[in-house]
Amino acid sequence: MGRKRRKEAGVRKKRRITSIERKRTMRRMGRKRKVHRKQREGSKRRRGRDGS
Repeated sequence: MGRKRRKEAGVRKKRRITSIERKRTMRRMGRKRKVHRKQREGSKRRRGRDGS
């Protein structure tokens, strides 16, 4: 049975992510990957050209 595997070395029970944890990770990841760096640079460059 799959239940017995927990005793083996290196096999950990898959932990369920709590809603709070998911929210925290989503917020962190969203801030990190909201815009790709190339896209952000491109938009900045475009804005600079428009402004000048």
